[in-house]
Amino acid sequence: MQCYLHYKTVFTGAPSNLYDETNPDWAPSQQLGHTKLKTARSSPRKSTVRYQRKVQRCERAADISTAKILLEMRANIDPAPEEAEDIGASSQQSPVAADNESKCVCTQTETTSDDIRNLQQQFNIIMAEKVALEKNIAYNDHK
Repeated sequence: MQCYLHYKTVFTGAPSNLYDETNPDWAPSQQLGHTKLKTARSSPRKSTVRYQRKVQRCERAADISTAKILLEMRANIDPAPEEAEDIGASSQQSPVAADNESKCVCTQTETTSDDIRNLQQQFNIIMAEKVALEKNIAYNDHK
């Protein structure tokens, strides 16, 4: 019986009075000092504006890095022979600058084209020696 009375008096289901602090059902729910909040429709919140600025900065940074990569790729591509003649005829470069550009080769390894040529020459010499030795062995086996 006591639980029923307690339930009936405490949980009435009606809104509590603003200052009825003696009622066990009371909790402040009005005029809590949130009068300065603006709705999202009237003006965007600072965090939303800050987020949009961050997204724009990231997009600009991505665009800039993409442009840098494209410029580097364009600089690394050798022009076609026809374009090279046009470029050489239209621009006057100093011999020092042209010499520096010819020495500049972009690679992902430290192996240069000269190293590869040397390896190919060594390979050809060794293959010729191998063929000569095989012929010598075949000739000696038939004797």
